[in-house]
Amino acid sequence: MSDFQAIADRVEIEALGGEFTDAAMMHDRARLASLFTPDGVLRMPNIPVELVGREEIRAGGERLQSQWDFFVQTTHPGTIQLDGDTATGRAYIQELARARDGRQGLNYAIYHDRYQRTPDGWKFTERLYEVRHLDTSPLTGSAPRPAGRPPTRRPFRSDMTQLTPRLVLEGKRASGHLKARTLALTQTPNPAINGESPRRSTLSARQPTHGRDASRRAERRVRARPKPRRQSRYVIRLPAILAELCRIVHR
Repeated sequence: MSDFQAIADRVEIEALGGEFTDAAMMHDRARLASLFTPDGVLRMPNIPVELVGREEIRAGGERLQSQWDFFVQTTHPGTIQLDGDTATGRAYIQELARARDGRQGLNYAIYHDRYQRTPDGWKFTERLYEVRHLDTSPLTGSAPRPAGRPPTRRPFRSDMTQLTPRLVLEGKRASGHLKARTLALTQTPNPAINGESPRRSTLSARQPTHGRDASRRAERRVRARPKPRRQSRYVIRLPAILAELCRIVHR
């Protein structure tokens, strides 16, 4: 066996243990049973339970699930010994659980595993559950929802169909108002169309009326500046549009 194949086998076997824990946590007993060979065995002497074959593993898991108020399992990978198409290994387990009849506790355990390579990948041929420490003191926490049920998906704020009718109505009103204001701002006549520079027009409106000197100085300043580029018929006043948009959104 090449080193590359050995690494690949180890990765797949470790992933098998992760799949087992995920299926147990999600109460997906059919997937959990599919991780075993057709004649695979799951042994838990502390209960005691011995389940042989996929169907017994699935049905036995469902019986255990019906007794739980909540159940949390964490798996820590251990050793793996490869031997051709078979392997042995261990995984270290920490569990928190409370049954509906009030039994509860924290335990640390070991899974003693045997694996088999199959056309569908590595599978368990046997899992033997050994409890190393059990603490039956009352647990201080609680389950926020029934065990194994995934959290409810919250709607995205950008999804308008998930918002309340009132917010939808306000959004439509704001959108219509913004369109009207944008149209008004973008249709401001351009003085350059009438042959007059926008800068010159502004200066003409501000020039003093009590002397010619100020007027001449203003005209020289305008002549010294480069001529403005030819602009479109309407000036798009982007800063004013953005300011109006912020005012509507934060209203």
